[in-house]
Amino acid sequence: MDDEKEILKDLLIDDEEVKKQLSSLVSKAKNIFQIQKNDGKIIFKNFQKLKNPDRICALLMGKKFAKKLGLNVKDVMTITEIGDELGILSTTLSSPMGDLIKNGYVIKDGKNYEIAYNRLPEIFEDFFSGVNDES
Repeated sequence: MDDEKEILKDLLIDDEEVKKQLSSLVSKAKNIFQIQKNDGKIIFKNFQKLKNPDRICALLMGKKFAKKLGLNVKDVMTITEIGDELGILSTTLSSPMGDLIKNGYVIKDGKNYEIAYNRLPEIFEDFFSGVNDES
């Protein structure tokens, strides 16, 4: 039994490592969006350079971070709410949303969608690796 525990220890991650990962993600996120203090609204940088899947992921990611900051915002949204916030018809978002769900980047629960928080490092790599803060 102790041998099994010793082998399984390689799967453990400590709080400091989680904080390092989060710090790295926040540094990257600042190049894509910021969060308003008073209402948790997501403010995009270089919105026009982002494609719809990028916009969806960034918005849901921002909502997740805003909720974790205690800004009294929900971290799930309907497709209509996403479309309204992005200024894009929800029908235009159906196809990219389907792909995001299929790939496991977004989780659908009933009519609500949320970012797959455990997949944030992959999302940044797959969607935002080329995004920078230049105007």
